[in-house]
Amino acid sequence: MKRPTPMKRRLLCLTAGVLVTGTLSLAGAQAEVLINELYVDPPSDDVTGKMEYVELRGTPNMPLTGHYLVFLEGENTPSMGAIQNLFDLTGRSLGGNGFLSIRMNSSIYPSENLDPNGANLIQGGSYGDSNYRGFGRGLSGYSTVGHQGEGDPERRDIENGILTALLIDRGAGPVPQIGDDLDTEEIPDGLGGIRYGDGELNLPSGWTVVDSIGVELELGESDGTVYGAVNFGCENLPHRPAGSSFMDVNWGIGGVNDTTEDEIEYLARWGNSTGGTVDDWVAANLTNDPDRPGYTYTTGNLMLSASGDSHEGPVQCSKDLPYGTVMTNTIGGRNLALYDLTVTKVNETYGTVELNPEPNDPNQPRYLIGTEVTLTATPIEGKSFREWTLFDPNHPGDANYAASDTNASTNISIDSDRQVQAAFKCGSGLEPLLPLVVVLGTLCGLAAFRARTGRWC
Repeated sequence: MKRPTPMKRRLLCLTAGVLVTGTLSLAGAQAEVLINELYVDPPSDDVTGKMEYVELRGTPNMPLTGHYLVFLEGENTPSMGAIQNLFDLTGRSLGGNGFLSIRMNSSIYPSENLDPNGANLIQGGSYGDSNYRGFGRGLSGYSTVGHQGEGDPERRDIENGILTALLIDRGAGPVPQIGDDLDTEEIPDGLGGIRYGDGELNLPSGWTVVDSIGVELELGESDGTVYGAVNFGCENLPHRPAGSSFMDVNWGIGGVNDTTEDEIEYLARWGNSTGGTVDDWVAANLTNDPDRPGYTYTTGNLMLSASGDSHEGPVQCSKDLPYGTVMTNTIGGRNLALYDLTVTKVNETYGTVELNPEPNDPNQPRYLIGTEVTLTATPIEGKSFREWTLFDPNHPGDANYAASDTNASTNISIDSDRQVQAAFKCGSGLEPLLPLVVVLGTLCGLAAFRARTGRWC
């Protein structure tokens, strides 16, 4: 997409603001609302103007009065640090499941890609009127989703290049406006020129940054600035906040030093994550390969891409997901993630454990979030199954928080990393009772065996 000429920055009466680095504003013990998913730089195509969307996650049914999702310019131009897009969320609320999504006019995503329990907004108005396309020209009254964009004519999509998304609670502070300059300190660049900001946010009094993420969407913007608590780049980005979390995705076709095809289009929190590091997010490039089986723009099922003309190179994703994984089918609901299932055994030689569905790697079972897994224990001849221990994901390995199940098969839902233990024991469990003298003698012998080996049989 062609970038507009730098806009005029609007200077505010500012007080030094504090960038949230790795933490979130909390309500009680829970984060109120987070940035959850951003698709802001889709592949070039005639339906590009229908593909972008943004998503928030937080406390179910939470009203968002006073909250704004704003996007800052990151290029080293006179408008660096200025607001170039914003969504006014006043009057909106998160859905009953805690999600809110905002899509473009005539969005390509079908209903099956949307969670009906989320608050799923779509830009309205006639697509035939260009003012209503994309997210709409809100400054002229054409956006039904609270969007405003910079430029003349006002842009209807989110500018690409290098940017930072800030979720702001303005409190008693001023209403955010297009052109507001949040990085006002110009400094020498060490080469005889100037940088149009020092990389630190200067927020109006009353504003709080609830969540933030910065990204270099395309290679070649290393002179720019990202302002997020979490930041991703297609190369090293030296101009970022001290203490922020950063990843250079570096997934070019020629190995770790080849960045010729690096591009980031999609950002999402990893499953149910709430943290403030790159590990809590996934960054990816989505394919525009029309020959990929099952792929068309019109289905709305955009998939992970891979480098190279034949997609033989590294998968362009910051997480270990296979080429072709659909990323845009969880709108208004929890994001995709892979979690580990760790299975251990007591008396491990006494039986086997079968997982259904089978994992791709039996030595390190991993499943997509939401997968229902059945575990079946089968003892060898002369042994029997005793019980499952299902550890609480919040207290891994701690038996004080574990549940037990004596059935040979048990089911778990994968919504985080899980730990399960299968315990086997001696005998079939069906032996008749022995005379007391024999039982006592056996117990004495077993006690001595236990002392020598650590096992009862």
